[in-house]
Amino acid sequence: KVESGTMGLDIGVGVTIAALYPGFIALLAQLPVALVCAAAHPLGIGLALGGDLSGPLAALLLLGYCAAAALHAAAALRAGLPVWLALLLPFYWLLHWAALLLALSDLARDPAHWRKTEHGAAVRAAAAA
Repeated sequence: KVESGTMGLDIGVGVTIAALYPGFIALLAQLPVALVCAAAHPLGIGLALGGDLSGPLAALLLLGYCAAAALHAAAALRAGLPVWLALLLPFYWLLHWAALLLALSDLARDPAHWRKTEHGAAVRAAAAA
C-alpha cells in the first residue's frame, strides 16, 4: 500500500523538475556559446584593428564594448574604485582567451587531470569572533 502523501510528494517533485528542465537546458546551452565567444574574441579584435571588419558587425562590436565599459564604469563608481579600470576590460577578456587555451591544452594532454587553484583559507567574521 502506498501512502497518498508520499505519492503526492513524488508527483510534485516530478512536475517541478519537468517545469525547471527548459531553464536548465537554456543555462547549459550558454557554456559552449561562452567558450566560442572567448575563443573568437582575439579574432574580432584583430579584424577590427586591421580594418577588415566594417559595417554592422563592426558597429555591433563597438556597441558591445561601449555597453560593457559603461556597465563596468558604473560598477566601479558604485564600489568606490577608479573609473578608468573599465578601460582594462578588453585585456581582461583576452585573459579569458589565454585561460581557454590553457584549458584546451590540458584537456588534450590529460583529460582526467584537474588543475586546482589554491585560494587559501577564507576567514569569516563569525568564525574569528
